Amino acid sequence: MRVCDVKPNAVTFTSLFSACCHADFVKEGLSLFDDMKRKWDLEPNIQHYGCIVDLLGRAWHLSEAYEFIMKMPISPDAILWRSLLSACYV
Repeated sequence: MRVCDVKPNAVTFTSLFSACCHADFVKEGLSLFDDMKRKWDLEPNIQHYGCIVDLLGRAWHLSEAYEFIMKMPISPDAILWRSLLSACYV
């Protein structure tokens, strides 16, 4: 995408977060989340926040995931809480 000068969109970031989640690339996923707003001027939606909670939860960073939820500028939904609870259960 960089070579072709194509700007990523919200769907691109959802896919990237999902890939980071399944590959256990926590640092990379968190860096992409920061770049989403700072570098690409895209506002994360609830789905993006959910991907980050899932990323942290799968990597056993449960406290970080909870703190992330508590600091979100939007209200968490049931799916987001379910992601955290599922990680706690495992």
